[in-house]
Amino acid sequence: MSLPSGPPPHAPDAPPLSSASAGSVVTRAEARAAAGLWRAGASVLDTGIPGAGAVTGAALLRAAHEARAAKLHRGAAAAIRVAEHLRSATTSQPTFRLDDLVRDQRELLAVAHRLRVAGATVRADSRGTARREYRVATGGRLLGLCVEPIATVSGYGGAVTLLADEEGAVWQVSTVVPGGADARLADVAELARFSASTPVSVGEVRLTHADLARAGMLATQLSVSADGRIGTGRGTQAVRAEGGSWFTPPLDALWQVPWAEQIERYLNARDLPAIDRPAVTGLVFLDATLAGAAAGGVVLAGAEQTVLAVAAHESPQLAYVDNLRLLAGANGAAVRVIARPVGRRRVAPIALSASWLPAGHGGHIDLGLGWLRRADLPPSGPQTVGSWELPDDTPPLHPLWRRVERVVEGGRAAGTGDPAEIERMHVLLPYAAELARRLEGSRRPRRDAFGRVAASDDFARAWLAAATYVATALRAAERDDWLGRS
Repeated sequence: MSLPSGPPPHAPDAPPLSSASAGSVVTRAEARAAAGLWRAGASVLDTGIPGAGAVTGAALLRAAHEARAAKLHRGAAAAIRVAEHLRSATTSQPTFRLDDLVRDQRELLAVAHRLRVAGATVRADSRGTARREYRVATGGRLLGLCVEPIATVSGYGGAVTLLADEEGAVWQVSTVVPGGADARLADVAELARFSASTPVSVGEVRLTHADLARAGMLATQLSVSADGRIGTGRGTQAVRAEGGSWFTPPLDALWQVPWAEQIERYLNARDLPAIDRPAVTGLVFLDATLAGAAAGGVVLAGAEQTVLAVAAHESPQLAYVDNLRLLAGANGAAVRVIARPVGRRRVAPIALSASWLPAGHGGHIDLGLGWLRRADLPPSGPQTVGSWELPDDTPPLHPLWRRVERVVEGGRAAGTGDPAEIERMHVLLPYAAELARRLEGSRRPRRDAFGRVAASDDFARAWLAAATYVATALRAAERDDWLGRS
């Protein structure tokens, strides 16, 4: 397993950005707004969740407002997310996740750190965009891939149809709406099912999501966003055309991309804001053989990698769980899958095709919306119940990671731990051990000659360096995990 041997990219002590990644120079107005974001983010680390009351929330929102005025939309969005996480934590909301707060706190401080020095050169994606922006693009032939039901714990439900063009780019047409303040997850899942059968208009094409996923379009002009969304307004001009098979060009090319390239594409895109990630980066295209049931899913044995397929959603209103149970009994059957990565060598299939799939399914089955029947499956090989135990090859970062988490949980006073842990970590990861020492050493604020607390951002810088190192090391470990390296 390859691990970072020095400072990770974008850590406070990392070298300046190279000219290849350079974007533009930070203005004084941007630097002032970024400094406000930094102070608001640093205040969260001073007090942790227990001290994150109305004052901290107001400081974050005020900094976000000033950042938006300076067109620093990425930092503003991160500050708002941190404020929302803190509100969820202090009101004991079941949706609160400490990992999400740590991730967004790191994003807030990292973006602010890059931008808070006037005259510095930063990458173009450091500022972000205000909202999803659409541009007019030359059209072409688009072929339906599948439709994915959307049902979130935050109450949003709907459907997204994925299409691909002849160059292999993936596009999406979505109908996602809030299910209401009191919507239960079951209601949102039902809304997703309903949305898949409602018409959507794309230029002159008016089809349901389920039909569009099996049809095609000829577009002379498209209104598209950076993340591959196709607008349905006047900027799009298209007419209906025949669909295509997953097993013939141009769709077949999506499954010919090497597995390592797909994983690199997925991992690299996670560094971008969500609205700037191309739709294809959240997907993997896999040819595999069903290799039996395992705890929590079905084993998919591919030519380059073996993964565990798990249900994308466990609601009984959606078909994911029932379909996976049936597929677990079709041992030895070859399948072609579109899936989303969801963890260590785990994928959530959203659609499936196979030579044995009956024609009545229209070439593929949307696993969240269409139910397979036992009669649809081919004769099965010997039934097996596999084990799915991955080697514990996570880098030994627990002492540093727990300090990073504890600071967010409890503030400065919580950023400590057993010194013996640092000594043990030093043997394998000396730089990680040094970051842990810096974090502990900067917990006590500096004082001037009169005993007053001196202004210093040492603690926030030390926390950001530690959090960035951990994220980078875990990303390297995840890459090796997906590619089967040890």
